[in-house]
Amino acid sequence: MIPTRATMRREAYLVLLLAIIGPDRQAVHLVELYDTFRKYPHWAGRTDDQLRALLDDLAIPVRRQVRVGTVGGRTGLHRADIEPLLTGVPIPPPPPAPQPLYVYIPGQRGVEHRVERIRHRQGSGR
Repeated sequence: MIPTRATMRREAYLVLLLAIIGPDRQAVHLVELYDTFRKYPHWAGRTDDQLRALLDDLAIPVRRQVRVGTVGGRTGLHRADIEPLLTGVPIPPPPPAPQPLYVYIPGQRGVEHRVERIRHRQGSGR
């Protein structure tokens, strides 16, 4: 059976959550998780409610009392709840990084020369 796009997306988020928790911890508080999510451009302007809705949409269990290190009693995610949800579905590779507007070309001076040189290489002719 071929996995659906939604299944691959869910699997990718599960793997991301485990990466955020890290190998040395068993859980992550939602406060830390939300701060980490907001470092990704796609989630930068999202509210806590929108991020919580993502977890709910993906059916990822959220515990009310989670201990991380010496801090306990906060809402969070636990590794033991996430690992059983993994199915082993292949995760598509991330999209390529965007190309910079200009790159350094040895022997050229000024941003205009660099931009013109790139445009010429890409075939825009400007």
